[in-house]
Amino acid sequence: MKILRRYICWEFIKILLLCLSAFILIYVVVDFFSRMDTFLEHKAPPTLVFLYYLYQIPGIGLQIFPLGMLMATLLGLGILSRNNEITAMKANGISLYRIAIPLLLLGILASGLCFIANELIIPFSKRQSDNIYLTEIRKKPRKTFIRNYKVWYRSRNAIYNFQVFNPENDTLEGITLFEFDDDFKLQRRIDAKRALWRGDAWHFYGVTIRDFHERKTIQTTRFEERVIPIPETPDVFKEEQKDTEEMGYYDLRRYIRKIEMGGYDATRYIVDLYAKLSYPFACVIMVFIGIPFSMKTARSGGITLSILISIVIGFLYWITLNLSLSFGRSGLFPTQLSAFAPHALFGLAGIYALISIRQ
Repeated sequence: MKILRRYICWEFIKILLLCLSAFILIYVVVDFFSRMDTFLEHKAPPTLVFLYYLYQIPGIGLQIFPLGMLMATLLGLGILSRNNEITAMKANGISLYRIAIPLLLLGILASGLCFIANELIIPFSKRQSDNIYLTEIRKKPRKTFIRNYKVWYRSRNAIYNFQVFNPENDTLEGITLFEFDDDFKLQRRIDAKRALWRGDAWHFYGVTIRDFHERKTIQTTRFEERVIPIPETPDVFKEEQKDTEEMGYYDLRRYIRKIEMGGYDATRYIVDLYAKLSYPFACVIMVFIGIPFSMKTARSGGITLSILISIVIGFLYWITLNLSLSFGRSGLFPTQLSAFAPHALFGLAGIYALISIRQ
């Protein structure tokens, strides 16, 4: 059985690598031609284009890995069945379940690798590819500058609003600060044209301060320049503007805690957090689905039918997953259910089909 398992695993891995390479190549070629006008317009050097797609590969690979697992299972077992190797194994008393064990173990291993990649590799590669495309090819300001436009931020006893935050030189533009007491009554409003971080404090320019007193009187004072002690440093505002794709599971969990402490609704981020946890299991689920289908396609349609079934199942899986996540982000589904329900549905379907198949 050790030799047989190594043989099954090696055949599976060869087909998996071939499928992943083909999918990645197709994606890169299609994306390249869709962006060719941009590359030519900005006279992007070939080295930058190459680096851009190089950093794109981990993210593409993670997205298509479950489909690759499904197709490798269908093609691998289908070829073994068509060559009567599955029949020979059964004739020697080896059941289909024992034949499937190496593939299921590979599916579990692939799920673990996907989680590790999503935690350590994908956030870095996503930041690098975005930076190359936006700042080095299209010559735009840094992405953090674009996203830090018209920002609202809640501190412990204050709410900040600024029109622009420029992380290049740590400046704020068009600032309004609302300070509250413990009963959430407005105590002070501070307006400023500009603020600059100088090492250990924010220096505000063109400042107007309005103090609201208990007798419903307002005291207004103006300053050309004034240091206003607020606890947030520029790094806090930079951190606030990350995408979920640029964070791993643990980074996103810390980010959610920070949002909730500020009193904001973090539902969409919680859904993305559970999705990061549930998505890797799609690899082993696709193996469960692929095993029974491979026995049927080998007898009826061969390689062409296997590829077609893989595409159809993968398409149905993506539709179900995205619909469920959308319902979760909008509050129609509980957050955990929206992330795990599609995997549970397809997993149970695969287990049922595997149990019901003739041995």
